[in-house]
Amino acid sequence: MAITNFALRRYIAEIVYCGPGLCGKTTTLEQLESQVAGLRLVREDTDGERTVFFDLLPVVRPLPNGWTLQFNVKTVPGEVPYAGARQQNLRDPDAVVFVADSHYARDKANLVALDELRTTLERNGRSIEEVPIILQYNKQDLTHILSWDAMQEMLNSADWPAFGSIAHQRKGILPPLEAAMNAAERRVLARVGAPAEALT
Repeated sequence: MAITNFALRRYIAEIVYCGPGLCGKTTTLEQLESQVAGLRLVREDTDGERTVFFDLLPVVRPLPNGWTLQFNVKTVPGEVPYAGARQQNLRDPDAVVFVADSHYARDKANLVALDELRTTLERNGRSIEEVPIILQYNKQDLTHILSWDAMQEMLNSADWPAFGSIAHQRKGILPPLEAAMNAAERRVLARVGAPAEALT
């Protein structure tokens, strides 16, 4: 859920990168930091999970009404033992980027992670239909990958925006972030009742 900082005239929204373990979430944020001037990656020790780090990338966007919108972009650990940490960090996201592994052998892991995202949001009192979801099909450079149509059929029955990426080569990582930022901006400004001109 967005936070309003009246002193700074700033709304603060949260975008969470989810997906199965080793799908490229942290790599994506690391490459975004090196690709976009002024971005800084901050690692925070996970509460209760001493071996895991959250990766936080703050992004600030000016608004037409004189305020700014800060996006706290973070990953959550995708490994199975860290379900509690994921639930804590998916309390009320303003947008979610689901990073899927395109390798054919990771189809089940993708489905399990997406189902857990749905369940985690429900446990937090949210429906996945209420949250803007962006799909990032990563590792498109691998030899044995599922086709785009197969990935869509497997994961995208809701017709969410979807993008292909090769995170370690910095390819295709900006469009999913931009789509998530735009969706989160619309959602945040609508919820806080911002002036109509700020939504354009």
